[in-house]
Amino acid sequence: METDLIASLAAAGIALGIIEGIKPGPLLTMVIRESLSKGLKAGMWTAAAPIFTDGPLIIVSLLLAGWVATQPSVLFSISLLGALFLTKMGLECFSLEPPDPGKTENDATGSFKRGVLTNLLNPNVYMFWFLI
Repeated sequence: METDLIASLAAAGIALGIIEGIKPGPLLTMVIRESLSKGLKAGMWTAAAPIFTDGPLIIVSLLLAGWVATQPSVLFSISLLGALFLTKMGLECFSLEPPDPGKTENDATGSFKRGVLTNLLNPNVYMFWFLI
């Protein structure tokens, strides 16, 4: 009986992970942007950001879920910061140089940092972990 429960919970977790992983959003947009402008390595570093940011967000959501529910200004502030960051990223896209196809090594400097910022300023991440 316990193995059936474990298997069904594992299947549900895998399905949720796949769905959340491919859902369009700011982080996926950033991964695509970094991959196209700086190469696969930069895109992979950007995609790795949730591995490092979601753990602390889970702990914060466990400790502060009740308080945040009574403070709508906190979620509004995160949303506003995220909107400003996305606007900045969008404006930067107009000044990007196309990648040089002859260049063999792409510089991934800053891609992980941009991925972390994108994930931390995304209100969907907070809402997801607070609701779970």
